[in-house]
Amino acid sequence: MIKWAVKKPIKVATVKYTVDNLNEIINFVGAENADWYPSAEALYINTLEGKMIVLPDSVVIKGPKGEFYPCRGDIFDDTYDILN
Repeated sequence: MIKWAVKKPIKVATVKYTVDNLNEIINFVGAENADWYPSAEALYINTLEGKMIVLPDSVVIKGPKGEFYPCRGDIFDDTYDILN
């Protein structure tokens, strides 16, 4: 039997990544969870699924259990409402 479900609302902390706030992102996730490669201008963060790239205009999300993950800006805008 098919049952329908709705995702429970979960409050998460977020920071949008721009080329101007690299240090803010690194402080947000912790230096031990971030790798910056200046020659490629690439930022990677540790997630539960492994290391993932964070692209400009993506949003880094801290989940309810302290995990981090990147989300493309357009998907974030379609999925989340900013509370403050």
